[in-house]
Amino acid sequence: MALACSDDAHGARYQAGTRPGDDDARPPEGVTIRSYSGADERVLYELHQAAFAEHWGFHPVSFERWNELLHGEGWDPSLVFLADVDGASVGYLVGFLEETSGFVGMLGVLKEHRGRGIATALLRHSFLDFARRGRKDVRLASTRRTPTAPFASTNPSA
Repeated sequence: MALACSDDAHGARYQAGTRPGDDDARPPEGVTIRSYSGADERVLYELHQAAFAEHWGFHPVSFERWNELLHGEGWDPSLVFLADVDGASVGYLVGFLEETSGFVGMLGVLKEHRGRGIATALLRHSFLDFARRGRKDVRLASTRRTPTAPFASTNPSA
């Protein structure tokens, strides 16, 4: 996958270009990227709460409130992906389709699984999915305290 990145006050914007063989992009050893199903509602909630528990400004919410917020305008479960290791979900990405681009609204990996390339694999998977849906431009929301440079890497071990 070819990526070009620019940064602005709202986060990072990527131009996701596909190349032959991109469909064969594999996640790190032992990691499986899969699509979300309705049975994953609680898993997604618990992943989000745990992945961001130590993040500045994070405020836990109830499962009921989480679902109200998540299932609002633009919710499309086919744009949600989970990363599994040994049968347990350890990371997630929630995407949204905008008029002309894709948007990565949420991305999290459990602390004990960070640094293995799981977030990069989730991003790569979503970028390919957005490209298949005709969205070559993808926005990624991030805070200034969260560097986006590792997400721009096309190195699967990043």
